[in-house]
Amino acid sequence: MTTDSAAPCDTGRDRMADYPVLFIAGTLIALAQYFLLQEVTALTAGTEIVILLVTVAYFSGFSIGYTLSGRISEPAIIKLIALFFLLHLTFPFSLRLLAGALHEMLPGLAALALLFVTAFAMVSVFSILLPAYIDRRGPASLPALYATELCGTAFGFAVIFGVGAAQAYAVAAIYHVAFAALVGAVFWNMKAALAALALAGVSVFMSSSMDRWSLSYFYERAFGVKDAQTLYSVYSPYQKVDIIEAKSGSRRLYLNGLLFYGSGSLRQFNLYLTRLPVELAAPANTLIIGSGSMESVAYASQKSASVTTVEIDEAVIKGSLAYFTDVNMGGKIPGWRYVVDDGKHFLGSGVEKYDLISVDVPAPFTIQTGLVYSEDFMRLARGRLSPKGVFSISLCGRIDDGGMIATAVAAAVLNTFDGVIIHTPEKSPYSFALAGHKLPFTKEQAARLIGQYGGGTVKIMDKAEAMAAVGGAKPIRWDDPSLPVKASLRRTAKKFFPAEGR
Repeated sequence: MTTDSAAPCDTGRDRMADYPVLFIAGTLIALAQYFLLQEVTALTAGTEIVILLVTVAYFSGFSIGYTLSGRISEPAIIKLIALFFLLHLTFPFSLRLLAGALHEMLPGLAALALLFVTAFAMVSVFSILLPAYIDRRGPASLPALYATELCGTAFGFAVIFGVGAAQAYAVAAIYHVAFAALVGAVFWNMKAALAALALAGVSVFMSSSMDRWSLSYFYERAFGVKDAQTLYSVYSPYQKVDIIEAKSGSRRLYLNGLLFYGSGSLRQFNLYLTRLPVELAAPANTLIIGSGSMESVAYASQKSASVTTVEIDEAVIKGSLAYFTDVNMGGKIPGWRYVVDDGKHFLGSGVEKYDLISVDVPAPFTIQTGLVYSEDFMRLARGRLSPKGVFSISLCGRIDDGGMIATAVAAAVLNTFDGVIIHTPEKSPYSFALAGHKLPFTKEQAARLIGQYGGGTVKIMDKAEAMAAVGGAKPIRWDDPSLPVKASLRRTAKKFFPAEGR
């Protein structure tokens, strides 16, 4: 590669800076991967396929950097670092503004293309440094320099692990300060370092207000939340959790950009999923897999002396306890407790029997959630039901529409339980299954109660009728998660390629 004798990094003293530069660059690579994947996935209401595409873009950015490194002089690399530092000071806020604006002006394909360009911009600059320093020092320097960058990356992931679930602006603040340190190390100049830290300090000072404003702008433009106000925005180890309040005072919970609570249909959802079996079976103890707004906890507590919520992501529970107190009483319901655990592990590792197990988990558009809607999971649940216990789950679609998700979930229920009722309220976009060893109520009793919920008439089936409706549909199984992948592909195609997705 070309060099310049006037370049600040060419002196013997400056070469000592190569190691801190690469260490900090490695740290930034880890931090960028963490919050880029979280942020871009949420901005695109991402399924697992979107996450995969963003990951491919992320690592493609490294290839771009490696390719460019041999064609850029060291003075140019230094200037490029400074330029990208200024650009990155706007992240993640500028990503939200662009995504919101594009949602109004351009189709999904253009938005996806822009987000991919952003992914390249975030990481390619860091991958320029390692090959440039190796070129200057010679091939023998590769082990030491590469090991330094890897140690920085490991340190970055250690920071992420230490921070855990954190407010989005806090992660951005850490990232901006680390990038300022990189600028100081690249220039190996006190004035440059102080200037970069001062700019990062301004960004840190403004990050909280910018975080709220940019996210409110995005949800208003992309989802039509009028006068949106951001109440809670957290990067957890599992997903991005946002709670948004509209001008009307209604609050919405988004998990990775997907609405999980807040619309009228989703409020009705909790009536059918949990309140219905609670009123029909009067369970003494209830287990709820998943949390969301935890409105289901309030319904279960009306009959159950003991209610247990199992949620893998504590950030969801903390947000709901703080901002959905009107439906969950802020966790002050007698007899309620929560356990931070994976639902599969919890069911498979305990012995306590439950009179009601209600599954309140996002639809199976990813492999992780797909495993909860599998036949294997339901067999675990059956083993934890009391003799007259009830298992309640949404089919994530209407069985009478014949959708592949709804029929697959129904098939898993039918293969697992002896007593099954599947009901589809007229005004609901979902069908629901009530199942057990032997249900302690009839489908006529269920139909009468559903009618009182204001959902219109109801289509209700016993096990034989449901089996006829499902036909030869195959359930999701742990050794064959292909259906969630197909569902993710269809959902992604519909979002980003509307003509092909219909």
